[in-house]
Amino acid sequence: MTTPKAAELVGRTLSLFQPPEDLLLADWMTKNITLPEGKSVRPGPMENWPYMTEILNAMGDRGVERVTVMKSARLGYTTGLMGVLAATAAMDPGPIILLMPTDDDARGISVDWVEPLFRSNKTLRGLMRFGRLDGRNTLTRKSLAGGGSLKILSARAPRNLSRHDCRLLLCDEVDRYEVTTEGDALDLAERRTMAEPNRKIVIGSTPTDEDISVVAARFAEGSQEIFEIPCVECGTYHAPEWSNLEWENHDPATVKYMCPHCKALIDERHKPAMVYAGKWRALKPEIMGHRSFKINALVSLLPNASWATLVKEYYDAKRGGPSRMQVFHNTVLGRPWRTTINRVDASMLADRAEPWGLPTSGHGMIVPENVMVITAGVDTQDDRVECALIGFSIYGAPCILGHIVFAGNTLEDGVWKTPQSTRAAARGERKRSMISATRAWIAIFSRSRACPGRARFGRS
Repeated sequence: MTTPKAAELVGRTLSLFQPPEDLLLADWMTKNITLPEGKSVRPGPMENWPYMTEILNAMGDRGVERVTVMKSARLGYTTGLMGVLAATAAMDPGPIILLMPTDDDARGISVDWVEPLFRSNKTLRGLMRFGRLDGRNTLTRKSLAGGGSLKILSARAPRNLSRHDCRLLLCDEVDRYEVTTEGDALDLAERRTMAEPNRKIVIGSTPTDEDISVVAARFAEGSQEIFEIPCVECGTYHAPEWSNLEWENHDPATVKYMCPHCKALIDERHKPAMVYAGKWRALKPEIMGHRSFKINALVSLLPNASWATLVKEYYDAKRGGPSRMQVFHNTVLGRPWRTTINRVDASMLADRAEPWGLPTSGHGMIVPENVMVITAGVDTQDDRVECALIGFSIYGAPCILGHIVFAGNTLEDGVWKTPQSTRAAARGERKRSMISATRAWIAIFSRSRACPGRARFGRS
């Protein structure tokens, strides 16, 4: 006859051979993780923020090799990393590297997060070795049950990476990694995963400068997913931006959220409902193996991330100058900082191009209507004559209508002779230009007559 104690012992023994539950990572964390007291904003049973659920599930998806999160602060990314670490140690132990910007960060996350998490959770107890520190068990190097290991390394000492391989690479604040003479720490760390056929690389950071931001570049390589919330009035989904906040007389207490579609003004009391109804949308859904996410603090449900608090932080940063505005852009809006705000690149210039200038595709010269005078500047060289045509208006910048090169020896007559067809075309173009100029003058004169309080030519 089996005693109750024997039955309990048999049951506990058999439970050791049961396979792990087939749960999504977010669900596993909710069921098994308790956040330690004093180490989390919300200690107690794990409760995922709605915008973090999809990110966590992507981190736990074996079909996804890379996950990139470009984010603001106050969103719970570090808690998510701890969940991935805990789930791997409990269900699929293996070599893990957690890469931090500095040595202090590596020691800090070990003391503040890793050890309290594994000590306080029943599911994780016994999975990490504690006690006497020796060569295999230190503050930043931990042995895990089942043959796994955790190494918390600093990006400032990339030489340490050459001695360690891993299957799971977790990276925090990658935009604050320093590039040393030994090379880029993130690139070196990723190379330590090459031997693993089912590797997982998770990187996240608040961005820094636009030209050097690693997380922004990696985000662009992935699926580019944005978190969209619905308007409580029209129901249209959209990604929240700073321009959606409206307030009066520089008073943060009056802030409201304006829907970009129906222009409804929404009180902050509706924010939780909007965020919990939010969903992710991929701008590049065809990219499958690399899921990248972008999110800012406007959707954070923490009390210190209310819209009124963010507006107050905006004014504080504005008074502090460009350096504090960069911090606001990076850590609140989750945007890379553009050092030159009004910088224009080649694609932006191309978008502004207007069809004017010399004849193209059989059409005559196109002259803007506000051009009153056309000048021809000529430069004579031994083997050519170069002519620049410039149109001038009454106000505004001049426009370059074209540049013509007449090739030939300028000591001979050939280069100076104009064919009859060219002269006829020129006469026709002059006529069209005069008609256009006359219309412009009539329009200007009419506006000045209609507005007697204004002087002519639009000057007040």
